[in-house]
Amino acid sequence: MVPQRAAPPAGEAALTYALLPHGLAIWERDTRGLRFHWQNEPEQSHLKLASQFVAHCASPSSPALALRSEGQELYAWLLGPVVADLAPGQTLVVEPDGPLGQVPFAALVSADGDYVAAHYAVEYAPLVGRDPGNVAPGAFSAHTPTLVVGSPVAAGLSALPDAREEAQAVQARFPLATRLDGAAATLAAVRRALPHAELIHFAGHAGHAGPGGGGALLLAPVHAGEWPVPLTSAALAGLDLRRCRLVVLSACATTPGDTGGLFEPRSLVRAFLLDGTRYVLANRWNVDSASSRRLMDSFYAHLQQGASVPQALQAAQQQQWHDAVGRRPYYWAAGAVLTRDLESKPKEG
Repeated sequence: MVPQRAAPPAGEAALTYALLPHGLAIWERDTRGLRFHWQNEPEQSHLKLASQFVAHCASPSSPALALRSEGQELYAWLLGPVVADLAPGQTLVVEPDGPLGQVPFAALVSADGDYVAAHYAVEYAPLVGRDPGNVAPGAFSAHTPTLVVGSPVAAGLSALPDAREEAQAVQARFPLATRLDGAAATLAAVRRALPHAELIHFAGHAGHAGPGGGGALLLAPVHAGEWPVPLTSAALAGLDLRRCRLVVLSACATTPGDTGGLFEPRSLVRAFLLDGTRYVLANRWNVDSASSRRLMDSFYAHLQQGASVPQALQAAQQQQWHDAVGRRPYYWAAGAVLTRDLESKPKEG
């Protein structure tokens, strides 16, 4: 049995999953209390299906019929038992177990053929479990203290014009932002600026941090012409990020391969949350830079209009659906909002 947990605030439903030898346990919590559901289907066949679905979502050329059928079957397994209790417009706070953390719930397909993102915002709570301090909730405005890191340059890094344009667009929305671009985006400069920001946006390359390193953001070297310097979870050690409300990692997947992805214990995402950040928005797979730039612009527009972080991402995802190509999950479903443990997450208000 899961530990007794506080009910999420109105407008949210928390879904906790546990993969067990003979089925899937689901605990559902909202303002009405706690409910338990049991899915008796064999676990392994569904986990194989989930892996196939993630792989298909991560490719722009995956067959549409496969995406739809896999999305509908996973929807029935993961959300079918709880959907009768949900109300359109709610935020689903998903506490996944193991490989379920890789599944983009927003791209699951309901019985009526709609994506989950058409009805619900989604965020993930990976149970980091540390006191976040006095992180103040509230809207993001043009005056929010912001750090923008855009397209660091180094030997071996290809130019990312869309990332540079994305960084410029973010700074235009937050004109008081500190911006570290190109050769100025060194590890030392970024580390100095991180503790002073309430919003941090990175647009650039991500890569490996070495064996078991959990991914890294690639920054500029101190001397021109040298190889990039990785910002890893270890590089965040000693920093107090309790002032930070949101980190946006607008880069390709920071933990590629068969690791735990965004939920890898040594991931950069988890390190930001452990150091006090309230929300992290990161990508599960390699993204199309032009689509990412458009999605980020829409995301920040909704964020500054007062939407919560998961609601702003949901609205931006929906805006990507204006044509048949944009409706493919590859172009909009990579992003995942991760938040702190529900017990330590401050309430909105």
